[in-house]
Amino acid sequence: MQDSKQLIREALFKQLNEKPYGKITVSHICTEAGVSRRTFYKHFAGVDDIVLAQLDEDFLYPVLNLRKLLPMDEIKSSATLMLERLCTTLYEKKDLYRKLEHYRGRNSLLEAINEKMIRLNLELYENTIDDDEEREIAAYFCSVGCNGLLIRWITTDNTIDPKHMAKYLNDWVFAHWREINSEKEYS
Repeated sequence: MQDSKQLIREALFKQLNEKPYGKITVSHICTEAGVSRRTFYKHFAGVDDIVLAQLDEDFLYPVLNLRKLLPMDEIKSSATLMLERLCTTLYEKKDLYRKLEHYRGRNSLLEAINEKMIRLNLELYENTIDDDEEREIAAYFCSVGCNGLLIRWITTDNTIDPKHMAKYLNDWVFAHWREINSEKEYS
């Protein structure tokens, strides 16, 4: 039997097939999931929280889990593999993300992903970039570049497969990683 949290998430996704995000209420989700409002609020503060939980699962947790398992040097060498996994996940869920592209207004999906990833990037760059201002700029640049490209990729009709998209991200968006790391090695 599925847990109520997963039933609630699936109910939102099913509701998205029937109506626009802005028309979906907690009551709709509870009815679809077969749970009470109390159960809903035990897991989520509102409908937006379901979206944020999905973003955590698809964008944030894979990176955090990899960081727990591997030392930083191995994470750097595993960047392409990590990006392939992310791209595959997003590609498989592109229909969902297309429906959520503007869930709270223009660019809201991109803004929500960026907010999460900028905080993560600040942590990742903590031992790599000493200057606070430069670290903040790098974290923002990496997040906006990567996430902007990913959102465009999954919300438009294109023929780029996940493996190639991961390669492009690694070659272009994360090229500064190699530069930063090589500068640190020689300074």
